[in-house]
Amino acid sequence: MNDALRRGVRLALNGNRARSARIPKTILVAGLTSAGLLPAAEALAQRTPDAANTIEEIVVTASKRGDQRLQDVPASIRAFTASDLDEANIQTFEDWVRLVPGVTFKDLGPGEKTIVTRGLVSTGAATTAVYFDEANITAFNDGEGGGRNVDFKLFDLERIEVLRGPQGTLYGASALGGTIRIIPAKPDLANVSGAVNLEYGDTEFGSDNVTVHGHLNLPLAADRFGLRLAAWRVDNSGYIDNIRLGNSDVNDEETTGGRLTATFAATDRLTLNAMAMVQDQEIGDSVRFNRVGDSALVFPGETPFDVTGELQVTDFTRNSRRDDASIFSLTADYEFEFGSLVATTSLYDREIEFNFDSTPILLFFGVPIRAVSSFPEDREIVSTEIRFSSTFDGPLQLVAGVFRQEEDIASESNVFTVGADGVINEPTPSVLSVLRDRSFDETAVFGELTYQLTDAWDVTVGARYAEFEFVTDENAVVPFFGPPMGPEPTKEGDDDSFILKFNTSYRLTEDHLVYATASEGFRRGGLNLNAFGSLFDIPETFGSDELWNYEVGIKSGWLDNRLTVNATLYSLLWSDIQLETVDELGGIEFFTNAGEARVDGLELEVFARPVEGLDVVAAIGYTKAELTEDAPPRNDPPLPSEGRDGDRINNVPEWTASLTANYAWEAFGGFTASVGGAIEYNSDSDTRIAAGRDPFNVRLSSATIVDLRAGIENESWRLELFVDNVTDERAQNDAINEVTNILAFFTTRPRTVGIRGGYRF
Repeated sequence: MNDALRRGVRLALNGNRARSARIPKTILVAGLTSAGLLPAAEALAQRTPDAANTIEEIVVTASKRGDQRLQDVPASIRAFTASDLDEANIQTFEDWVRLVPGVTFKDLGPGEKTIVTRGLVSTGAATTAVYFDEANITAFNDGEGGGRNVDFKLFDLERIEVLRGPQGTLYGASALGGTIRIIPAKPDLANVSGAVNLEYGDTEFGSDNVTVHGHLNLPLAADRFGLRLAAWRVDNSGYIDNIRLGNSDVNDEETTGGRLTATFAATDRLTLNAMAMVQDQEIGDSVRFNRVGDSALVFPGETPFDVTGELQVTDFTRNSRRDDASIFSLTADYEFEFGSLVATTSLYDREIEFNFDSTPILLFFGVPIRAVSSFPEDREIVSTEIRFSSTFDGPLQLVAGVFRQEEDIASESNVFTVGADGVINEPTPSVLSVLRDRSFDETAVFGELTYQLTDAWDVTVGARYAEFEFVTDENAVVPFFGPPMGPEPTKEGDDDSFILKFNTSYRLTEDHLVYATASEGFRRGGLNLNAFGSLFDIPETFGSDELWNYEVGIKSGWLDNRLTVNATLYSLLWSDIQLETVDELGGIEFFTNAGEARVDGLELEVFARPVEGLDVVAAIGYTKAELTEDAPPRNDPPLPSEGRDGDRINNVPEWTASLTANYAWEAFGGFTASVGGAIEYNSDSDTRIAAGRDPFNVRLSSATIVDLRAGIENESWRLELFVDNVTDERAQNDAINEVTNILAFFTTRPRTVGIRGGYRF
């Protein structure tokens, strides 16, 4: 076989992997011609469909090996391109997560979303890693309202990549269930461009919503240096009424943010990218609501009353939330002849203050005080990574790097008295004040080796070794349980991990890839927060948990790339699970290790363009998540709330499904018209792991959300009408049910009707 033919065959078999991706089709045809196979080359050319009738190819960087065609990456990945995000008007986490099989969420409101990938739900360190560009913004769920995933508005993005299954070798210990990568648009060094968008909507049970966002791209030195500025302002009305305090639409939102990115092509080989992003968010009150007909808790001397209408809450206090987040990052990328070296460093800072009505728990302890708990927290992550990705000529390729992260959390737990209007008394001494300083340091080395056994068959082996150190200082200043207590002794701990990954893939044809993966996931252990000394029996530490993931998948293209079908079957074996539990005497939350669990599942995604202009995406996810071993009992006999073999893992719906469609056609005067929508379904789930025995379990009902839109646009202008949550579904995203409080649900925004328009140049 001559060299030209060999290059052509490699391109046909391997798509755009490695350097074969850059071989133009003319070389392929020339190679076939030189081998006397011109008829085959002509047949290939005849197979090439009109681009208007084919599904757009998506390029991702999830494997840290530079640009790769999504269908060539042997992993379960869903990607949303800039056009996908714009077409569906995806602005927040909730807008896209329901479209991805295998990914769900616990939702306590803006800034309070816990991502659940492949049924791995747990507090403590996150089970799904989140990156904004190269910056690690992975959540730490503290169980006190703070530390869950930040709600950065998703404007002016290049792509969102959702990697399902453990990604620990490349993305660290928190990538237990998967990794989400949010990739902002970079400056275009050749063209001036920009856009401005305005949206107005009206929410059922609420009022007006206004969103303004836009971007400006400026190439200041042609092909060398450019800036891109994006900015946004979101004003959303509330839709929850506090009937105790007489306040309407209390959960309003005001979010302001901006992002500046700079690209400097210093040489033909060296590129520098810098980013600065800030976002300030103010939420008026909690998004939880009580069930119609439930009796409200009453303060001594207060007249009893019931919840009489939808989306009403009976809190004693105003529970505002402030969430200010920023990212500063710098990335250098140097291209060698044989690969690329990337060095990146970032600072992620998040300051939050979350208020929660603590009157019910004080009444439970016989303290007749109206009070609010305030949880200010400042979390700072400095992370640095240096990695090399090869483009060797031979069959061996590698990714290798080092990673260092320093995380500091300074937090407080304060309880302040409030007046009858629910507002904090000024000035007021705290009923309780606990100060905490924590640090978590990680150092890791990682790598993946890929060997091409044949032109169609690849094998990958990966590993990561990490060491962790953590320190906690606590000081209970004025506990209401007794005399003042001084600082607790400093607690220190450490942990380490070594995880592995094995993957093999085989390309059956140019359009069909099968793969199998065995990969390991890991979360660090930690120190429990307990500023009350020996008052409560709280264990000082909790251990690490780990899992093995086994999956097989197929990525396939059909009908001249008008149909794509991707499917994955997986099984996860999870041991020593980190779970949050509550001390039955004092109501103190802490972490412990449960037994073992198994999660079996299916992810199926179908992308189709049956006719020109019509795009359809269908997705189905099945997740069976159960304990396979009893949790170690803390009491004798065990409490009903403790997990047992066969218990279903909480907050994990068994079925998720979505169907999206968009049809576009030429209308008039250069305008294109379009209609589209989405249907999203989640089956029911439970809030407690011991659902059949725990009296405080809440069964979260199944929900179906329908969104519709219709509009026109040309190269410069866009106008669209939309209806979100058409049926005004009261989706139950999560619930609170405690001995100290009446049942409350968290829901998605009620039906919202609106119009949006935009101009781009």
